[in-house]
Amino acid sequence: LQANVLTSNRDAAALLSLVAREAPDVIVLQETNLRWLNDLSVLTNAYPVFAAVPREDNFGAAIYCRTNAHAAEIFYLDVHDAVPSTQARLTANGRPLTVIGTHPFAPYNHARWLGRNQHTQRLAPFIRHNDGPCVVTGDFNNTPWSSHFQAFLAGSGLHDSARGRCLQPTWPTFLPPVARIPLDHVFHSPDVHVVARRLGPSIGSDHLPLILDIAF
Repeated sequence: LQANVLTSNRDAAALLSLVAREAPDVIVLQETNLRWLNDLSVLTNAYPVFAAVPREDNFGAAIYCRTNAHAAEIFYLDVHDAVPSTQARLTANGRPLTVIGTHPFAPYNHARWLGRNQHTQRLAPFIRHNDGPCVVTGDFNNTPWSSHFQAFLAGSGLHDSARGRCLQPTWPTFLPPVARIPLDHVFHSPDVHVVARRLGPSIGSDHLPLILDIAF
């Protein structure tokens, strides 16, 4: 389950209801502040392996995993990286899987546009050197039609889980579906198979969640 929860959104109950209904193995979140993490503390009963960083600037992050995970952490790509990413390592059917969540800047000015592109440029080789199956998810503040989006896929060696499927735009929820664009993405290494991919219901955020079933 991938979701940008929106820092100012106070409807944690909607997300918790979605988690209860879908029972995902991994939950990757962006824009978590301290209030969000407090409201989601109940998740740690079913998801005891987790890592989170609260921030009020829309760049908080969290990842929650079931007991098949053996590590979860917050990390920065390098000393120049201004935004945190999340990473978890888990095992399913005896095979390892790495799940990474990230949230580059929204490109609303040139500096942020440059920062977004530099973030994904640094992320690509980090992922390429990962051993074993890998899933990378987050609010990338980018669309599949961008050359920087395509450069990230080429540099990381990942596949876009949306390829070959109907458009599933995630943002902004305050506009009708026909006016939305896909900013939230789930990418995967070639040894991961996407069984199903769908949009989740509104959770009070300006982004819709993404829910994927995978096999590897």
